[in-house]
Amino acid sequence: MPARNFTNSEEAEIVKLYTVGKFGIKQIKRAYGYKYHISFSAALKRQGVTIRSNHEANRIYKINPYVFDKIDNEQAAYFLGFIYADGCVHKRSLSVAIKREDVKIIQRLKSFLQSEHPIKNTSCGATKTDKRYNQVTFIVTHKHLAKRLKQLGINKDRPNINDCLSQVPSRLLNHWLRGLFDGDGSWHKAIGMNICGQKDAMESCRKILIKYANTSPVPQVYKHQIANIWYINYGGRVQCLRIADWIYKDATIYLKRKYTIPYNWRNPNKKEATF
Repeated sequence: MPARNFTNSEEAEIVKLYTVGKFGIKQIKRAYGYKYHISFSAALKRQGVTIRSNHEANRIYKINPYVFDKIDNEQAAYFLGFIYADGCVHKRSLSVAIKREDVKIIQRLKSFLQSEHPIKNTSCGATKTDKRYNQVTFIVTHKHLAKRLKQLGINKDRPNINDCLSQVPSRLLNHWLRGLFDGDGSWHKAIGMNICGQKDAMESCRKILIKYANTSPVPQVYKHQIANIWYINYGGRVQCLRIADWIYKDATIYLKRKYTIPYNWRNPNKKEATF
C-alpha cells in the first residue's frame, strides 16, 4: 500500500479541489508545491473518489456532451440540421465554420452545448493565392459528443440522412430543416429559394416540404453542372411563403439575414421581422 503523505484534512481539501474545483492531479500537485509526483491518486482513492480517465483529465474546456442524446426540443433539432449542413465530425471532435457576420448563431450553438471552447476568427480560400474570406471557426472535443453525432448521421465523408431523420420527431422537422437551410440554403429577393446538398438529403427535404408545407411535387432535385452537388429550387410567392411560414413556425433560432427576406415579401412596409 502506498505511503500516506497527507492528513485527513489535507485529503479532504484534495478531494474538494478534484471533484468540486475540477482541478487535475498535476494542478493539485503544483498547488501543494511538490516538484515530483506524490501519490495524490492514492489519497483520492482512499476517500472513495473515482479517478478521471486521461481523456477527461486532459480536457481544458467544459462542455455538456449529452445535448443530442435525445432530439426532443427546438435547439437540438435546429442545430442537428445546421451541423448536418455545415459541421464536420472527426474522431473525437466537432468543427463548424461559418461567415463571420453569422457569428451569433455559433454563439447560440456554444451556449446550447454549455461549452467554454473559444470561437476563433479565421479565413479560408481554396488555395493560398485565392481571395481569402473571413469566417469564424468553432471546434469542440468530446468523445461522447462525436460518437453521438456519428450515430445521428453526421459522418466525415458522407452524412447519412436516414440516420439523421429517423431520430427527429415530426413536430420538430421544421426546426431541423431550418437549421439545414441556414447552413446550405438561400432565399432570393426575386421570390425564390433553394437548398443544396447530397442527392438523398435533397430528396428527403423535398418530400418533407410536400407533406408539411404543402408545396408542389413538381420541382425535382437536379445536379450541378460540374460539382457533385444537388439542388432543389422553389419559386413563386405563394409556394415560398408556405415554406417560410412552416420552417419559421415557433422559431426562436435562425439566421436573421435569411429570415428577413421572406418577411419583407409579406411585410414590405414594416421594420421588425416577426412571422
